Amino acid sequence: MENQTIKKHSLFGNLRYLLVSAAWILLVAGGAGLICNGLKAIGLGINFIEEFLPRFGMAFIALWLFKRKYPNKIIGICKKGWKVGLILGWPIYVGSLINFYEAILEIDWSIAITPTVLEYIGYVLFVLSVGAFEEILLRGIMLNEMIERWGNTKKGIYSAIIASSAVFGLIHMVNLAGKPWFIVGTCTQVVYAFIIGFFFATVYVRTRNLWVVIVFHALYDLGGCLDDLFIRVVSESMMFDISIMDGVISLLPFMIFFVIGLFYIRKEKLEVQDTTIDGACNQSIQYENA
Repeated sequence: MENQTIKKHSLFGNLRYLLVSAAWILLVAGGAGLICNGLKAIGLGINFIEEFLPRFGMAFIALWLFKRKYPNKIIGICKKGWKVGLILGWPIYVGSLINFYEAILEIDWSIAITPTVLEYIGYVLFVLSVGAFEEILLRGIMLNEMIERWGNTKKGIYSAIIASSAVFGLIHMVNLAGKPWFIVGTCTQVVYAFIIGFFFATVYVRTRNLWVVIVFHALYDLGGCLDDLFIRVVSESMMFDISIMDGVISLLPFMIFFVIGLFYIRKEKLEVQDTTIDGACNQSIQYENA
């Protein structure tokens, strides 16, 4: 099958497109946040119910609307690609174990609570909802739209992966609204999110299976969000920003995800799913150098 026609866009047009994409993500995330606060207000702020329900709901509403508008688009809700994805995801397994170990060491257990069984279950659902919410919007919808915008050439796919990962990173700047003093720490989160988002995007492009990256995302967050499960008070250390050097040092180990991601998409003949018909995700085309 022939490659898609590459559409030419001006620099201004691309920047505007990226800003609109980021604004759309923030709008959907804001909607989920409002629902979350509403559930807390009516007394459902227990066991992380108020966290995972809005995210699952908003993500799948966005997915439903997208599929309704573009019924023939393939976004990866299918069975194909699991075996390849589970192999490609080995850095996530290692990183998740390290993440979990470091979280246990960093938690101040003197002020920790003992969660109930329902809270443990709610916590797992919560991290799954975060993975589903962000992967459906960023990889399932946005990345596919960017590939279509810039073409399925090597240049187009690289551009789409980098741009969607940049949007993923930049939306973390919203964390400054809750912690305006946490400037260096937030900027570190932005770069970190870009790197890990880049890796997720490369795995998604290689597998075209959205479930794979959702599970990987949730698995990685399982350890990273442990303080939400055990700590319900703000400690003194949370009231101070980190140093620039600490931020740089903390990012160095994550560069391995970026390097491995580049390795995953290095091939000149990289399979990319056809976006025309097939809901079973079993058609593919190959791009040429461009």
